[in-house]
Amino acid sequence: MSQERYITSAQARALLGISHVTMAKLLREGTLAWEWSPLDTRVKLVKRSDVEALAVKRPELRYQELQALHTEAVCRVAQQPTPRKWREVAGVQPDLGHFNLIDDATGLPRPIRSREDLEMYLPAHPADE
Repeated sequence: MSQERYITSAQARALLGISHVTMAKLLREGTLAWEWSPLDTRVKLVKRSDVEALAVKRPELRYQELQALHTEAVCRVAQQPTPRKWREVAGVQPDLGHFNLIDDATGLPRPIRSREDLEMYLPAHPADE
């Protein structure tokens, strides 16, 4: 491995704001070159510079991911039990890289930038209380 800075595929996924499936597709198709980690053979490493270049070159990847998350959030908001925590889902703002959940009580927005954010604020299967 050269002296260039490498990051894990999970870190690259977070930087790009894409799903595990999309990252796997980018690695499989060779869009992002990768190497096995010398410390852990379960981990794939990619050049950080390649990830940054891809983020600039392919913003539509990020927009498609946000659109899919937005659609999922709309469905979850419609299915939430009473009393509702979230009033609505605001539209995708691709230039800012997020969409907002609007709090029902305060009307304040909560930016959603990734699947992790969506799961934290609006889980698919809320814990039984």
